[in-house]
Amino acid sequence: MHIVDSAKRLVKYSWLLQVLVERDLKIRYRRSFLGYLWSVLNPLLMMIILTIVFSNMFRFDIPQYPVYLLAGQLIFGFYSEATSMAMGSILGGAALIKKVYLPKYIFPLSRVISSFTSMLLSMIALFIVIIATDVTFSITIILLPFILVQVLVFCIGMGLLLSVLVVFFRDVQYLYSIFLTAFNYLTPIFLPGKFIARVAQRTAGL
Repeated sequence: MHIVDSAKRLVKYSWLLQVLVERDLKIRYRRSFLGYLWSVLNPLLMMIILTIVFSNMFRFDIPQYPVYLLAGQLIFGFYSEATSMAMGSILGGAALIKKVYLPKYIFPLSRVISSFTSMLLSMIALFIVIIATDVTFSITIILLPFILVQVLVFCIGMGLLLSVLVVFFRDVQYLYSIFLTAFNYLTPIFLPGKFIARVAQRTAGL
């Protein structure tokens, strides 16, 4: 019954969710000449720089490294941004929450959805790189929407959890930023998984 009631409230306040998402997107690109085009340009430019650094200097033998790098960047970037924004959303909306009754989960949910929308725009950059590097599309590409939905649901869950924790424990936001930095380099986004595993084994041996 609690889930049903929450779903009904979400439908009732769907207009507010839409307003908050639109506000976040407008604020993101406010006073920007290129506007939403940065969602495509930014990952492309970062991919070019990181590809030069990691593929040429470190020379890791990863097939289609630009595609590998950009795909990992987009997913991790979405997770990092969505959960970080959601974490402070309830505190940020405290003034409004105190004045009128609103489902508090609307605020972290709106932040995650706005980040997800931005990531979907950035996916254009991924397909541009796939076409430019002449990568052959596989039938498994049909699983992409399923994977994105899974990541979205996971980010919503993490965002809700963090947004509650930070209300009671403000130190969570500082600890979480450290966790994201470590997590970024402990996952095979820039470097191959085998390399990270070898480093972990050597570190454990010490």
